[in-house]
Amino acid sequence: MRKSAIIKASVRRFANTVIGRQSAGAIVALGPLVWNINPGHDQRYWYCCAASAKPDGSFHLLQLKVDFNDRKLADDMRNALVGEFIQRRPPVVLNLFDDELQFAGFCAAVWPSDRTTKLLTEVEREQAA
Repeated sequence: MRKSAIIKASVRRFANTVIGRQSAGAIVALGPLVWNINPGHDQRYWYCCAASAKPDGSFHLLQLKVDFNDRKLADDMRNALVGEFIQRRPPVVLNLFDDELQFAGFCAAVWPSDRTTKLLTEVEREQAA
């Protein structure tokens, strides 16, 4: 199987998990591509977060992670995810963010809960440091 076919299949499964069993008009927030380093390791990994609501309306947050330092692959996967959401039928209301703080603020406003408040607080604390 070619790399592009693997990316497409992986992204489709991830998008299906993000949307779940929502009907038309599912709201999805897609955060920026960012990196982190696992504790005890010295190599960064790349990821982006996708937020939506579960069928009961509660906040749902998933991480699309490239578990090694390949920014191009991570960027390709995020772009493929955008394309996957855009072509969905029924349509998805896709909100794209290039800033983690704006992403977290949007999540806290759209899906108010302890989890989104914690997410916003953690991003604010991280950016203040």
